[in-house]
Amino acid sequence: MQTRSQQQRRQDRDAQVAARGADGVVLSVRGLSVEYRARRGGVKAVRNVDFDLYKGESLALIGESGCGKTTLATALVRLLVRMATISEGEVLYHRDGKTVDVLALNEGGMRHFRWKECAMVFQGALNAFNPVLTIARQFQDTAQAHGLDDKAEIDRRSRDLLRKVQLDPDRVLPSYPFELSGGMRQRVLMALALLLEPQIIILDEPTTALDILTQRNIIDMLNGLRKELGFTLLFVSHDLAMAAELADRVATMYAGRIIELGDVYDIFNAPRHPYTYGLMKATPTLHDDASEMVSIEGSPPDLIDLPPGCKFHPRCAFMEEGKCTTEDPPLLEVGKRHTAACWFWPKVEATIEEEKAAKGVSRLNEAPAEQLQASAPQVEGRA
Repeated sequence: MQTRSQQQRRQDRDAQVAARGADGVVLSVRGLSVEYRARRGGVKAVRNVDFDLYKGESLALIGESGCGKTTLATALVRLLVRMATISEGEVLYHRDGKTVDVLALNEGGMRHFRWKECAMVFQGALNAFNPVLTIARQFQDTAQAHGLDDKAEIDRRSRDLLRKVQLDPDRVLPSYPFELSGGMRQRVLMALALLLEPQIIILDEPTTALDILTQRNIIDMLNGLRKELGFTLLFVSHDLAMAAELADRVATMYAGRIIELGDVYDIFNAPRHPYTYGLMKATPTLHDDASEMVSIEGSPPDLIDLPPGCKFHPRCAFMEEGKCTTEDPPLLEVGKRHTAACWFWPKVEATIEEEKAAKGVSRLNEAPAEQLQASAPQVEGRA
């Protein structure tokens, strides 16, 4: 049964979805592919990815290590390492009735776009800072690099944002990065990302290597900031509990491709791709016996020498010879605002319904965050 806050959260999300349209899209990605150069050949890290990012929403990219999540996120802001190349596709940014082709921008255009329109918070917060400059100086340098030269205004914004991320400006601004804890550095980086009021924030594993209480604080903080400031959030995570709490929509990636995309409730309660279904079966929940957890057999494919047909078929319990082994499925409509790249998604649906019937319960109306055994437990006094 849903609590009042969970019901309100879903009502808010439904209202947001109902208000969407062509005017609500802030970022359109079409046919994006990225390859890394290697001695054995090209590593197809991202393959023909399509999705739209809507104003004010939160989209989670989930999947196991090496599936292309971080490569996709960094490709959107053209911060790939030298050995990586965007081989095809387009990234279109929309604001105030204008459309910008991000991949066609020159270096000056990209400098403007990267922090003023779209900012990225990297996984290693310590590595993202200059170790010999104070936090105050790094806020100043970032602002001045984008045309904001008023030091009083920079200081005002810096202090305001640090308070919003629950930090004391008088303690943080004169400090060097190594003088702050991991959780503090992560929050400072989030404040820095918001300095120029970008429309899109990209987070790469924002709670990695942080203790569970700090994870809880960051999740609550992100929810509050997004509601207050109205930015669009795209985040990469292995933590399904975090995705359940933060995301409006979830995209599952496998072998460099988005293989399922839908509302967070549909992805967690009614997945239609065998891989997403496998992820949910392998995740402990608050309701099920831990002995019922089942891992996904096998290993991800070699991204240099991908198998024919569906790339998941060597590990798939629903695979059928012929169709699955020769034809790679496109994203198919499997529900309202829900797509999955599987020829036999009705078999996954039938299996899930049989499991629910066997347990004698229906969890379709249950909030995803309630189902998962959250890695960041509830803190007394917090929602």
